[in-house]
Amino acid sequence: DVEPIEVFRSYFGGNISLRKREDNANPIFQWKVVGEKLQKADVILPFLKLQRKRKSLELCFQHWQTKDANLISQIRSIPRTTHESSFKRLPFSEISELFPYFAGVWDGDGCSTILKQREGFGETQPMLVLEMCDREIVDFWGCLLGGHIRKSGRKAIINHDPSFRWELTGKAVIPVAENLLKFMRIPRKRKALACVLECAKLTSIRGRARHGVPYNILKQRQHLRELCQLLNRRGNAKIDHESIIVPTFQDTQIWMKI
Repeated sequence: DVEPIEVFRSYFGGNISLRKREDNANPIFQWKVVGEKLQKADVILPFLKLQRKRKSLELCFQHWQTKDANLISQIRSIPRTTHESSFKRLPFSEISELFPYFAGVWDGDGCSTILKQREGFGETQPMLVLEMCDREIVDFWGCLLGGHIRKSGRKAIINHDPSFRWELTGKAVIPVAENLLKFMRIPRKRKALACVLECAKLTSIRGRARHGVPYNILKQRQHLRELCQLLNRRGNAKIDHESIIVPTFQDTQIWMKI
């Protein structure tokens, strides 16, 4: 997605290049900034939460100032944290200050989706997915936000590292989505996450069987799923999100509380 890295270019300058992939997948956009403009990026140092990422950027700044070639090998030798047990677990109530950071990651690599669970039954499952090759970031999310982490089942591309997925489903997405929406910057991704949030709030209080879910709830879930699918389109299939309005079903939310 080009929208998140356009934000970086708007603040720090630099160039965005397009790299096509041999596997006919969507192209990859790359933002790059070098030279004096690199120094402007030092403002993001206090906001980086992974020690390896912060140390790498600090060494980049030092290399620009000193031209010390040894710093390049130091960057490459910085160890990775490879398991979520390496991160300190905190109660959800104590991580509110981290959501601006989480929202930035989500604007770039997060996916808000609504799965269809049972064909013909109208059942849906709200789901948040973060998939990256850097497992350190995925483990950091899983440690603080819960959910499930697994290795991606997709076939690995030649010469590419395997990817890892963080997944959160059901009502558990509600507090996470509500906090992410406060800080997200990409309108299309905000709307997709809003669809997932509304779908999660529409969970039936009488079970998941078809006879236990009111017809109007099934229709509302399906409508939200269709909107989410449109918002998640990429490449040439991407649509203009300005015409999409995410509905909020206040009457249904009141019905759930009764």
